[in-house]
Amino acid sequence: MKHLLQPLRRICMHTCCTYTILSLFLFLIGSSFPQFGNMIEVSDLLTIFSFSLLLSCANLILRYERMHIFLRVLLHYLVSAATFFVIFLLIAKKASGTTAIFSDMILFTFLYAIVIGVYLYLYFSLRAGAPKKDADSSRQEKLYK
Repeated sequence: MKHLLQPLRRICMHTCCTYTILSLFLFLIGSSFPQFGNMIEVSDLLTIFSFSLLLSCANLILRYERMHIFLRVLLHYLVSAATFFVIFLLIAKKASGTTAIFSDMILFTFLYAIVIGVYLYLYFSLRAGAPKKDADSSRQEKLYK
């Protein structure tokens, strides 16, 4: 039972973190630029929450160790872009017209590239610093002989 609750718990934690970061980002934009006025409504917060929930589910793809990291990132991008497109552009109708939708998708891809770049940098730098199991066990045998 515990192994079934672990992914659900991870999804809930990621949803809360993503929702908080995105909400704070929108509040900061709204307070920094007075021409936007009071742009955040309850429907916007629900849209952000649904996007955060689906993005957290997509984050499970990145944790699946049996696939190559490139394939995981590609699948995660496709799921994230589809989530962004469906939630913000189709359901919430935050952009109208082909040019606005295309520019929003380009902006999403640019922000995604920055975030995933940081993720991959940390992934490979932490992985390179971790000792290998075989090397560690042989070192341990030499110490105790």
